[in-house]
Amino acid sequence: MKRAWTGFILVALIATGCRKEPAPDGNEPVTMVPGFHDETLVVEGTPRNFRYYIPDSFSTRRPIRLTFLLHGLTWTGPDVLGTYIDLLAPEASHCNSLIIAPTALYGHWNDRMGGSFPATDTVDDVKFIQSIADHFTAINPACDSSYCIIGISNGAMMAYRMACDLPEKIRGIAPFIAMQGVEAASTTRSSHPVPVFITNGTRDPVMKWDGGLVSTETVPLLGVLLSNEENILYWIQRNQADPTPEVDSLPDYCHGDSSRVVTCTYHGAAAVVFNKVVGGGHFIPKYSALPVVPGYNCDFESMVEAFRFLHRL
Repeated sequence: MKRAWTGFILVALIATGCRKEPAPDGNEPVTMVPGFHDETLVVEGTPRNFRYYIPDSFSTRRPIRLTFLLHGLTWTGPDVLGTYIDLLAPEASHCNSLIIAPTALYGHWNDRMGGSFPATDTVDDVKFIQSIADHFTAINPACDSSYCIIGISNGAMMAYRMACDLPEKIRGIAPFIAMQGVEAASTTRSSHPVPVFITNGTRDPVMKWDGGLVSTETVPLLGVLLSNEENILYWIQRNQADPTPEVDSLPDYCHGDSSRVVTCTYHGAAAVVFNKVVGGGHFIPKYSALPVVPGYNCDFESMVEAFRFLHRL
């Protein structure tokens, strides 16, 4: 469902870069209505779309948190928000967070993971995401200027990039089914610590456990990634964490999924949590899911746990 913008609103968006509603007396925050909303920002001359959700119990009298949800390759913001909102809405209500789902141009985030996607190689998605955050802090001073990011696959790779390019703006990231790029890791190992909640499967056919080249039938080189071991070591070093983890083997609630989750938590300046899905594929673990395909883990409501980690719930 997309909002049909009037000519007046579209012109205003192009002129200002975002919609800014005037405050009643110049001091009070603008009205923010619970529910789903679609907006457009113009970034570097290009209209960019995002959908966001305001929880029912939302209040401008409390600090407002921002949680970005970044989709995977070929998806859109509405796709990923629609898929996970039932899980995330109660969590967002609890901590007074907006859930923001931007849409990448051509379905691909320019993640700087060492590959090439010609249609988006010159697109500044870092600026796009930061512009959305700036938009909300401008219209409501209760919004936190730093934010959290949950990313899936290509969206996870973009979450890693945001933590590399703008670490001072990031409260934490939760990348699913992806690792850090070799190129990005080589230049950011000493960057500011960022809490990270990583979930990867040992049998992922796309983001292979041992890293290396990521490709599709139509794009021969999407990225070059660290192995999972190298990725965890990168974050241990960057977050100044104890290399000896606290290990927790989660209960095998779903015996039919042929997979298990082992969680390793590394404590330090910023926490590193690694959920190793033994036997897991290119899927997001979901407790209520049915094991309809090999590698789909059903023991762990990982999206909820990621949100709680990021917001320290």
